[in-house]
Amino acid sequence: MSPDFRYHPVGLLTAKIYGLHDKSQFEIYGYSLFDNKDHKNDAIHDEIAAGCDTFREVAALNDAELAKLIYQDEIDILVDLAGYTTFARAEVFALRPAPLQIAYLGYPGTLGADFIDYAIVDSVVCKPGDEVDWHEKPVRLPNAYCPYNTSIDHSPITAKRMDHGLPQDAIVFCSFNNSYKIEPEIFSVWMNILKAVPNSVLWLVEKDAEISDNLQREATARGVAKERLIFAKMLPHAEHWPRYQLADLFLDTCWHNAHTTAADALWQGLPVLTCAGEVPSSRLASSLLHALGMQELVTASLGQYQKLAIDLANNRKALKALRDKIKVARNTAPLFNITLTVHHLESAYRLIWQRYQDGLPPEPIDIEEVKH
Repeated sequence: MSPDFRYHPVGLLTAKIYGLHDKSQFEIYGYSLFDNKDHKNDAIHDEIAAGCDTFREVAALNDAELAKLIYQDEIDILVDLAGYTTFARAEVFALRPAPLQIAYLGYPGTLGADFIDYAIVDSVVCKPGDEVDWHEKPVRLPNAYCPYNTSIDHSPITAKRMDHGLPQDAIVFCSFNNSYKIEPEIFSVWMNILKAVPNSVLWLVEKDAEISDNLQREATARGVAKERLIFAKMLPHAEHWPRYQLADLFLDTCWHNAHTTAADALWQGLPVLTCAGEVPSSRLASSLLHALGMQELVTASLGQYQKLAIDLANNRKALKALRDKIKVARNTAPLFNITLTVHHLESAYRLIWQRYQDGLPPEPIDIEEVKH
């Protein structure tokens, strides 16, 4: 159940998984909460709907009506892909229409709710011993718990930096995160990096003029010329994704990491630098990097993060080596093996369903890696 079976980060990440399930063992229902009367131009919605055995547009139903429909459909495991995000319907889960209810992917943290039995995570997002911080029982998938739509084109582009307003020979740091993830501490670190690397710019997404003006003002206050912040225009996804190839290093935000954005950058071959924090939302990029075999880009403090960014910017050979390593790893490492991720999800569903049938309460579970 999700409001995001559409062009949305959750829809983009999960587009392939519904159709990849073993339909001899699993019957997949999709309940779409997004009130969109016209899906004619939404290929993600159409792909997800086609991948499900049954797909229902249920935004018009009230909570009780939707819960009754799910109950009548005899759903065994109901997966919440939204948590407390926009258009979510936690109230439906509170009515307990399914015997097992799981949180997955859309909300990076505990829901703190008695009506959610399990949360699907991994050992980076929820480290061993951190179960006490989760109301749900964590089910840890091996590698990363995040799927990815590997049909996205990542072939080399012919566009030049000047086509996007970037200086040709500069070091281009990039952070295409949503602007609300940029808080003062990480912005100050970014400005320290720019001051230490004179021939560098920071490439951000332009959401509106007020945000851009605010960020430029804060850069000036920290001793960095506002012109060194360059803003990328909003583009359709197919035109946006290739732009990552023009940057040198993606600088992650702190308390709420890049997730879909980081996966996009890595799929396009761009190194992502992150700092692993203490809350789940601050370990999302770390999860991706570990599953890609790029742990050298995960730092433990903002001081280490700042130093590594500066060191890499001053060593173009090292940057190229990281990029080359990512291009190999994205075809071999588990992160982008979506078939493997689906196998692990199926293992999780089987185990928690067997526990339920055996009359056992939910408990933390570590899923063994499938050799595939």
